[in-house]
Order: sequence, then C-alpha cells, then structure tokens
Amino acid sequence: MTKKFFYSLFICGFITGQVNAQKMNIDTIAVAILDRMAAMIGDLGSCHVTVSSHYDVQSQHFGLVKHEDEEELYMQGPDKLLIRAEGDRGSRSIYYNGNMLTYYSMETNRYATFPFSAPILEMIDTVNKLYNIDFPAADFFYPSFVDDILSESKKPYLSGHDEGGW
Repeated sequence: MTKKFFYSLFICGFITGQVNAQKMNIDTIAVAILDRMAAMIGDLGSCHVTVSSHYDVQSQHFGLVKHEDEEELYMQGPDKLLIRAEGDRGSRSIYYNGNMLTYYSMETNRYATFPFSAPILEMIDTVNKLYNIDFPAADFFYPSFVDDILSESKKPYLSGHDEGGW
C-alpha cells in the first residue's frame, strides 16, 4: 500500500512539475516598454518603416532554403499607405489613397485595382481576409498590439507554421 502511495505521489509531483515548467513568466518592464511604444505609434500622423524579412522555405531537393525581402512602408493616417517590396518574392507595390487600392507587380508588369474606402487598418484586415495578403509591420499599428503579443505568447509554439506573404 505504501509503495502505491509513494508511486502515486511521485507521479503527481512529476506531472505538477511538468505543468509548472510550462508556465510563462511575463516581464512587466518589457510589457510597459511595449505599451509606451504602441501609444507613441498610435499618436503618429505619418511614418516610414523599413522591414527586412528573412525566412526559410522547404524545398524537396535542397531542404530549407533561405530567402529575404525588404519592404518599405509609408503611412499617412488615417487613409494613405504605400508599400514597396523587393526581394526573393519579386518586386511589388501596394498603393492606397483612401478611395482606391492598387497592387502592382513589377515582375509581371501587371496590376489590380479596386475601389475601397475605409481607414488603413480596416483595409488591411479586409484585404488580408479576402486575398491572404500580409502587410509588413501592420501589427505595430493596431491598438491591441501588446494584448495580441501577450495572448499569443501564452499559446504553445507550433512548428511548421505557414510562411505566408504577398
């Protein structure tokens, strides 16, 4: 009986230890810095951001192949946006003036344009849902930026996530 009791106690302790090992410690100073940065970004009337993206793509013959893109984002709130991107996914641009959205591929010399009238964040959400186009650095402009980071940090990491992009 005592052997079963100690064995059960050991198993419970092991499981409890595993659960405690997976708890996340949140750095409150880092969260305060991110909150302050998000507030400053939210107060901006215009900005220019350069994003350098490095990502791996699985190749059947070569394994993981490293790729790179550089994207420049110019925003003048609440409804003007220009994105220029150059890299392994080609050269492309997105223009938005609050009334019209245009996507242009320099590689194929083709463009698509359609009327759209909404603030930038609403346009980004809609275009992302409809066409699966990701916008560089878009997360920084959402008022819920820090809350989204915190909620995502509590989820377990899943490898093999999709490296989507435009």
